[in-house]
Amino acid sequence: MDSPAFRRHKSPAKWEKGSFTLPNRLVQNKNLTDSGFRLLAWMVSCSDEWTIYQTDIMARFEWGREKLKTA
Repeated sequence: MDSPAFRRHKSPAKWEKGSFTLPNRLVQNKNLTDSGFRLLAWMVSCSDEWTIYQTDIMARFEWGREKLKTA
């Protein structure tokens, strides 16, 4: 079985929110753009119950529709 692309960890009490780790192969992937990495990190940081909409992403990052498509 493949390992997950990322893992969520419960945060230490001193942190207000959880944290996550990404495997080196993803961080070092030359095909992943900086925008794509930023988007991935944000999406992973959202709670499991969060519903992510394109319009929310575009507003949060101040991206247009084309930027989102190429992220």
